[in-house]
Amino acid sequence: MKRLPALMLSVFLLTLLSLPATAENVTVDRGSVKKEVTLTVDASNMVDVTINWDDFNYTFDGKNFTATSETMPKITVKNNNSQNTIYVTPKFEPYADLGYSDMAFDMYFYEDGNTAAGAGTDLKEIAVTGENETTFFAVPGGNPLTHQLGSKTPMEIGNVQITISLNGTNP
Repeated sequence: MKRLPALMLSVFLLTLLSLPATAENVTVDRGSVKKEVTLTVDASNMVDVTINWDDFNYTFDGKNFTATSETMPKITVKNNNSQNTIYVTPKFEPYADLGYSDMAFDMYFYEDGNTAAGAGTDLKEIAVTGENETTFFAVPGGNPLTHQLGSKTPMEIGNVQITISLNGTNP
């Protein structure tokens, strides 16, 4: 009785050995076989950008900010992925250990480098479709004298952060 299942399994396996195996027809050339390889790239969740930006060096003369370059520093973000729209969010982050307010120094982002700081609405989020690019300017505002911020020697006071995402926050 205990040998019956083993015998049935043996007979089943012998039956399987007698069946022909089927495979795709291929042409043999000198003992080798070639089969095409296909690839599909789904870049729908990929971000590929190029960011170019000027140095953010400014001088305050007691009334106005001027850039050390000829124009206000600009930032250019190019979307290299034709399948996606990207969303660019610029932000100025002051160094916390300096403890100054945005009345002493703040950074605004505009499409026009000649816009006065605080005038109009600065850019919060920019959509860049396909393989296009966007350029915008970093315009400083405030009065560093109110907080005794800076000196004759250039002083680092913060960072500009550019965030790139596939999902916009502003509908």
